[in-house]
Formats: sequence, C-alpha cells, structure tokens
Amino acid sequence: LKLGVHVFPFPPYENDLFWSVVKSLLPLMMVIAFSYPFVIIAKTIVDEKATRVKEAFRILGGSNTAYLMSYIISYFIIFTISAAFLVWCLCANVYTKSDPFLMFIGIELFGL
Repeated sequence: LKLGVHVFPFPPYENDLFWSVVKSLLPLMMVIAFSYPFVIIAKTIVDEKATRVKEAFRILGGSNTAYLMSYIISYFIIFTISAAFLVWCLCANVYTKSDPFLMFIGIELFGL
C-alpha cells in the first residue's frame, strides 16, 4: 500500500470559443427578450389613453378592479410566453444541467 499526496488526474484546459461568445451575447439576449413585452405594454397604454377605453368601460358599468385584472392577466400571459422562450433558449445549450422549471420560475418572477 503506497500512501502519499498525488495530483488528481484532470483533463487539460480547452479554450472553448462558444463560452466567450455566450458570455457577451447572453445579457443582450435577455434584454431583448424582456424588451418586447415592455414595448407592447407601453403601446397598449398609449393607445388606450388616446381612445379613452377606460372611460367607455366605466360608462358601460365595468368596475375598476375588472379593468385592472384584465391588464394583469394579459401581461402575465405575455411575460409567461417571453419567459418560456428564454428558458427554452437557455436550457438548449447554455444551462444544460439546470432544472428548466426552476429557471422558468426565477425568470417569471423577475418579469413580474
């Protein structure tokens, strides 16, 4: 039995070009993925202010709570689609060992 301190066998370092490209493009991809819902939200708010949809909804007997819940539900759906697409892109190549469900929950909470 031979005892002593030995170097643990480890494969040589490989310089992978993929990770250097992903390191620079991943933040841009995340910003673009979350920019689209915010653009849609801003466009919808401006259009509804111009056409006075909220006033017409109130005249027809709708409550303020129903109006706000319609906003919350529609934007939740938009952010969910955006988060699902982002998780699909990230889990395909970048985070292959991560749990997609936990990543989806984290991105969804970030979007809300």
